[in-house]
Amino acid sequence: MAYGDEGLIEGLPADKVMKGIEKELRGLAGKGVMLTIQPEDIPGGARQISMRFVHKMQGDNVKSRIVLRDIKRSQPEGGELFASTPSLASFRLHFTLSSLELNLMLQECGSSGEFVEVLGDIGQAFVHANIDQDIYVWPPEAVRGVEVTIDGKKVTLSPEVPWKLRKALYGYRKSPMLWQAHLAHIVTERVKLQRSAIDTSTYFDADRKVRLFVRVDDLALAGRVREVNRVLKLMEETLTVKKVVRPHCEDQERIPGHPQQGHR
Repeated sequence: MAYGDEGLIEGLPADKVMKGIEKELRGLAGKGVMLTIQPEDIPGGARQISMRFVHKMQGDNVKSRIVLRDIKRSQPEGGELFASTPSLASFRLHFTLSSLELNLMLQECGSSGEFVEVLGDIGQAFVHANIDQDIYVWPPEAVRGVEVTIDGKKVTLSPEVPWKLRKALYGYRKSPMLWQAHLAHIVTERVKLQRSAIDTSTYFDADRKVRLFVRVDDLALAGRVREVNRVLKLMEETLTVKKVVRPHCEDQERIPGHPQQGHR
């Protein structure tokens, strides 16, 4: 990786970029995203894709993400890439219902202490989903010398050593679809919420009065504290959920693990 005259990489502080790269690679390795292989082990005719890093400032640090350069050259195998996104109407409806439920609770009980809305996101969301075909990728020069742990073994990464993907990495054209299917399976089968037939980004349980609204990897979960905690606990068993609580009550400590910060 080339450093500029002022210690910059793509206009960002070089030391912070390197920390971002190391954090990204170790996070992916920890989730079992890749397996390093020898070039001669790539089957003849197998699909091979190059990779690159994308960097951006996030507060005082640099967030780095490694992505596939899965450029459109032909129709995808299987012929389908669709992943739904929520409509603006669903977005408005979710928060309108939250406001209505809050007001009803205030009228009935004189307190909003049993209602909460949790905003959050899924860390490195796409890589929770398994890849759907054999894909081999060539990492960029920036990975050289970074040590990670793969399957319990220390590995020093190199651009000359390709990876076999195990998970749906960013930049792979099918990743949004694979992630959405993976999340839907968890929410409907494990958490036992019903998926809306009108907007598939919305999940709910009418009896327990809890709703989950999803936009790619961003979440809005609303309902009574007990039910919200139940849903979060089940999701956290298999997903990396990062929560930002927007409480409708003074007792913020009822939601475990939240970072004690206000509205996002």
